[in-house]
Amino acid sequence: MGLPNEVYLQAGDQFKQRTLAQGPLYLPGVKGIGPNGDIYRYGQMGGVAGVVAKLYSAPAPVTLHVLQTAAAAAVGDTVIALTLGATAVAANDYINGKVSVDLASNTGFGYAYSIDAHPAVLASGVFTIPLAGSPRRTVQADGLVLTGNETVQVAIATTANSVSLIPNPYKKVVIAPASAATGQISGIPQVALPIGSWGWFKTRGPSMVLTDGTVIIGQEVAVSQSAAGAVAALSVTIATTVTQVVIGHVVRVATTTNYSTINLT
Repeated sequence: MGLPNEVYLQAGDQFKQRTLAQGPLYLPGVKGIGPNGDIYRYGQMGGVAGVVAKLYSAPAPVTLHVLQTAAAAAVGDTVIALTLGATAVAANDYINGKVSVDLASNTGFGYAYSIDAHPAVLASGVFTIPLAGSPRRTVQADGLVLTGNETVQVAIATTANSVSLIPNPYKKVVIAPASAATGQISGIPQVALPIGSWGWFKTRGPSMVLTDGTVIIGQEVAVSQSAAGAVAALSVTIATTVTQVVIGHVVRVATTTNYSTINLT
């Protein structure tokens, strides 16, 4: 029997923070459901302390972990060996993330596999990636492991620059940039979170959010393009709306640089 992918929170749990992930129950991305139906996701703060009521997003993909070269893997294998570019991997950086075969020139194209507990890997080293439930996973101090029995479904070839690592969007989150998105929006912490700590990021329901510019009740808001971690009124021009990520609508107005109440969707 697998571990649950959602947990029920009591009032006040959304303010809790932990120095370790409290694995294996709380993997990055686990859904938390509040007593009133509000929804949260469990995640880890990145290298800068988290600020309450600001928007956070997934870390940007590591350039030298994208479109790299894997060793051949056969159907039924529980690991995929990938040669990294000149950027190291920290232990469990990619847990509950994905390893994907991106290029159609590789026989294994179109498949993405879940990454289990793994050790650190040096820059330009070979990352032996354990798939979910792999007997070759390496349990770290945080106790995080995936359940299941995931294996390679279609043989993976040694096609150059065809396989990528995708981090879990709730592992080492960063503040949403004041520019085009670099990763999907992860949510809004309901409490200040120290560097590397774990806590709940709200994704649905009313939440205080830093406001950039003028907003009105009922208006849809998107990630601000000029203030990091903030929301702004959704633009009405097609040229800009296609690059804006809508996160909800206004239920209580605050002036710019203060905190409006946004019903997150």
